[in-house]
Amino acid sequence: MAKPVSRKRTAPAKGAAAGREIVPPKYHTPLFILLILAALLVFFAGPIFQDKTFQTPDNIASLSMKTYNEQADKEGAFPLWIPYVFSGMPVYASLMGGGERWWDFTNEVWWKAQRFIEFFFPNRDVFWVVLNYFIFGAGLYLLVLKKTGNKFGSFFASLAGVFSTFIIIWIMVGHNTKVASVAIWPLLFLLVDELTERMRWLYAVLLILAVHIEIESTHLQMNFYIFFALGLYLLYSLIAKAVTKENVLGVIRSGVLLAAAGAIAFGMSADRYLSTFEYSKYSIRGSAPITTDVSSPQSKTQAGGLDYDYATSWSFSPGEVLTFFIPSYYGFGRQEYQGPLTNNESVPVETYFGQMPFTDAPEYMGVIVLLLALVGAGAYRRDRFVQFLIILGVVALFISFGKNLPLLFDLMFKYFPYFNKFRVPTLILSLLQFSVAILAGYGIAAVTRWHKEGLAPLGKKRLTYALAGFGGALVLSFLIKGAFESSYNAMIASSGKQIPSQLYGWMFDTMWSDLQISLGICAAALGLLTLFVNQKASATIVMAGL
Repeated sequence: MAKPVSRKRTAPAKGAAAGREIVPPKYHTPLFILLILAALLVFFAGPIFQDKTFQTPDNIASLSMKTYNEQADKEGAFPLWIPYVFSGMPVYASLMGGGERWWDFTNEVWWKAQRFIEFFFPNRDVFWVVLNYFIFGAGLYLLVLKKTGNKFGSFFASLAGVFSTFIIIWIMVGHNTKVASVAIWPLLFLLVDELTERMRWLYAVLLILAVHIEIESTHLQMNFYIFFALGLYLLYSLIAKAVTKENVLGVIRSGVLLAAAGAIAFGMSADRYLSTFEYSKYSIRGSAPITTDVSSPQSKTQAGGLDYDYATSWSFSPGEVLTFFIPSYYGFGRQEYQGPLTNNESVPVETYFGQMPFTDAPEYMGVIVLLLALVGAGAYRRDRFVQFLIILGVVALFISFGKNLPLLFDLMFKYFPYFNKFRVPTLILSLLQFSVAILAGYGIAAVTRWHKEGLAPLGKKRLTYALAGFGGALVLSFLIKGAFESSYNAMIASSGKQIPSQLYGWMFDTMWSDLQISLGICAAALGLLTLFVNQKASATIVMAGL
């Protein structure tokens, strides 16, 4: 009888139990999307659940329409003309308001679905905007997931986009139609991408609906920016494929379908926008000037459009790029001061001293987001979509400079259709913030890949040098602070802004504190990523840290 072979029991691999995921992978995407909603509900808990409002001029001004709208509803009249503004003006054609358009079935279903969800929340006027932020975040998640396959990177990118400073404050300053517009941006890119890869009628129909919902946000400048971005994407894809001798039929197909979707969607909204186009020739965006300013060759032409000086008042200055890293470098905007000057009472003060007349906040995206976006751009520099995002971000930044970079801006202002109807060049930075958020998702994907597959010695050396650089700069910032205060105060004084000199010291301290916080965050993030790449930190620790 054969002797049974004894087998030694093998102990489970070290860390195997710890490596088991609490949530099965198939539930990761629903969980992350719920976390996006949870983050928004926590952030806006006061306005949503306590019936609070944002007391800003645009929010207060919108209340002036309340009586008019209630009267129109009571009489069953479709609001076309408002007699209470400028002795009377079109309300529907000026996009100030409108009634129920039952014949626009898809848009009515879209808004009715939102109204149904809002019903379960106390402050419906605030929650509908928060819901659009959620749609934006969920769309970003799906877009980045398709591009990278990294779920945490997609989640990070969605939060980076939604909570980018100048995007998240739109609800606070009453720019709600911008939120309704940006909510659809990721879905448009996702559908165009799918139709480039293969023809599916379902996606074609969804593209028509998405384009229609986008233009029904009624923020024409934001609509212009997303279609400009999509056109740039298709053009770049076409050129890149032609150069590498790849099949370009997919790009042509998606371009034709996008144009067709635009035409159909416009037809569905023709009653609104044909009225707007008819009215525009009587507004400052379309009428010729009453008098011609011969001293300014760039003033409004007889063809109409905004006056150049008015259109470029909110041009982004190259120096303000520093606010991407140090948010309060130019004073931030409106801040709360609490100190000896006000007997320790909190008082709002205007501290912005940049080139623009004023601003609500800096175009700050987060230093970790920027850091990861740079990592993603470098690691995936051969990826065609990443190349496009870099181009889009740079083009948006250059256009935002407005009168500070007339070589590009003036070409568009004079020759690009409808571009001279828009003001506030800085608004196009929303495309940069959109691009940076997605690139940050690529950055997470790159670091995850390096953790699994290893990173070349040169890459590890670069990480170490970057960590040492930021760490050294942080230490140095404590030693040289006093050397910069007088020059910074002089910069505030020479700006021409009416800021009390007693606030200069506080503003400098705030700015320098932001600098040190940014340096510290970058050093800590790089340290964490270095440990992760070298497999000395777990993914859980990295996710919690970021």
